[in-house]
Amino acid sequence: MIGRLPGIPELSPRLRGTAGLVPACDRLVDVGCDHAWLAIHLVLEGRCPVAVASDLREAPAARARHNIVRAGLEGRIQVEVAPGLAGVCLQPGDSVVIGGLGAVEIAEILRAALVGLPSFPSVAAVVLQPQKSAPLLRNSLYRMGFHFVDEALAEERGRIHPILSVLPGEPVPEPDPLDCLLGPILRRKRPALFGRYALREMTLLARRIHGMESASSSGAGRRPGELDPAEGRRLLRLAKELLEEEGRA
Repeated sequence: MIGRLPGIPELSPRLRGTAGLVPACDRLVDVGCDHAWLAIHLVLEGRCPVAVASDLREAPAARARHNIVRAGLEGRIQVEVAPGLAGVCLQPGDSVVIGGLGAVEIAEILRAALVGLPSFPSVAAVVLQPQKSAPLLRNSLYRMGFHFVDEALAEERGRIHPILSVLPGEPVPEPDPLDCLLGPILRRKRPALFGRYALREMTLLARRIHGMESASSSGAGRRPGELDPAEGRRLLRLAKELLEEEGRA
């Protein structure tokens, strides 16, 4: 319905999947908002009465302001130019969305929020859409003390995007590597795109292992925290067995 309003396009599959994990809340805080279509849609749908659309750069923020005016929501969506959550005074009941960034950038934003924002543990939801390195992000989330509420997959232009919903909790010093690789909730739910997503992550892991083994044979040492190739191959075997089990189900 909203997509048919003048000047307001439908959400892309990736943003639609992200929106699907955002619960009804007092306020949406969209970090890396770009054009602000996610905030615009969720406010117009009544999922949240107001929103903050934040971006690191002025150019995306200017696009966001333009689109917000087109939607007639300039009194309900505030635009901030700031790194991460630095420009936002978080409140209990907020839903935070961080999308379109890499795993390292998202983890840095969350780490800073845990240290510098006392109200962060009281948010209603934290929805993350990493553009790359989702296994690395999951590992960081476990170690920072987040627990997984839900996960989803969305396909856009032939690429499958993972979407994670988490909340602050207790740290897991040694998370399950298979949960980090494929997603703890995705493994359980196994949505329609799961098989293809798992194969892609396994392919990326195999390439990474090959690169590490090539570096090792040339005399280069393993960097601190880097996956051991033997452990990586064990993880690949476990993932393969999981997919074979799914194929038999």
